[in-house]
Amino acid sequence: MRDIAFTLFSSREAIISNVTDVAITTFASTAREYCVWAESGASVSPQHDAAMALRLLSELYAAVLLLPEGEGSEDDVNSNSSDEWRRVHDRFADLPVSNYWEIFNPLEPQAEEPVLASLADNLADIHRDLQRGFVLFDRGDVNGAVWEWSFHFRAHWGHHLTAALYALHAWWAENYLEPFGEHRQPRND
Repeated sequence: MRDIAFTLFSSREAIISNVTDVAITTFASTAREYCVWAESGASVSPQHDAAMALRLLSELYAAVLLLPEGEGSEDDVNSNSSDEWRRVHDRFADLPVSNYWEIFNPLEPQAEEPVLASLADNLADIHRDLQRGFVLFDRGDVNGAVWEWSFHFRAHWGHHLTAALYALHAWWAENYLEPFGEHRQPRND
């Protein structure tokens, strides 16, 4: 009986380990796709880039929620240079949404005044924070990378992601969706 209980426990642990591995692999793959896209200068059109941002941000959000906590690394992780951040930021200059209104904490009982936010700034900050994790991930420190991604999602890039996602969704809904889901050509105002 003891052997059966040990076997069941070991099987459960193996399943949990496999699920965790899949979550990490899925997130890393999605994050890598986002970073490669953000670094590429190629663009089919501003509308295509906005749709791609909407898809990638949605996938990143879903994937990061499945990551385990991870353990912090003792390595000092440098984010990308200000020149690299600027290149990524400038790559998004032609998106159909550039600035939008945002409230930082919607849970505050006293509503804050909206502030003007920049979509390009949000997308570049997300890229920078994902790159911090890839510095560790590419060295083989998966636990450290997972911690970087999870911690900074809660502390920084998660806010940028959800704000960008909200703005992009508002643009998409206004420009592409008619009642009953029929698509139309984007407006060019």
